[in-house]
Amino acid sequence: MYHRAGILLIVLGLALAGCASQRPSVLRDLDRNPPGTLRLMQVRAIADKDALAADDAYARLIRSSFQFISPFWKADEERQGIFAELHGAGLSDADLAQGAVAIGNVYCCGGPYEFIYRVFAYLPATVEVHEYDTVEVRLGREPGKAGAAEANRVTRRVHRYKQPPYNCAWQPDNPQYWTRILYCDGLKEDGWALYRPLWREYGHTWRKLPPGPGAHQPEP
Repeated sequence: MYHRAGILLIVLGLALAGCASQRPSVLRDLDRNPPGTLRLMQVRAIADKDALAADDAYARLIRSSFQFISPFWKADEERQGIFAELHGAGLSDADLAQGAVAIGNVYCCGGPYEFIYRVFAYLPATVEVHEYDTVEVRLGREPGKAGAAEANRVTRRVHRYKQPPYNCAWQPDNPQYWTRILYCDGLKEDGWALYRPLWREYGHTWRKLPPGPGAHQPEP
């Protein structure tokens, strides 16, 4: 039992160290899926212009929305980075005043991965979303040879939390797993596929790659 506990502490330590070195971005996800990829997330927090403008308001929002918070987490650096990326992607103060940033988890439930691999996406005012809803996110792009920066964007709400039909669920159906992923009815029929990286036990996800030659596999 002590041997297993020691292994668990090592895993947690490595995960937390990874959290410190990987700052979330509103231009991509930390799983390195290609720009334009569609993936699912469960909304845990919605940061409006007030939360995005002040470190203390942002910190309170995140701490009230996630059970696990890394001891290495720096709310001010994260908020300022996200805010700068939004402006760099061409979103104005008016866009942020009308819309918001949805912050969600792609892994469930509990443990460090849920917090470390949060996805940030611009939420336009035209998409109605509430906490714990399941949404579709189109991943953005960092500035480079392919063009200017583009922000991750919520494209639609797939399922309203606790409202029928209950067409989305975390898989596999085992609450002891920390890296369960979302699946919703009809994804396979709509061209989505389950991706499983070979180099790690997590990073798997249901996703829909963008069409064309730009659709490539994530780098290890």
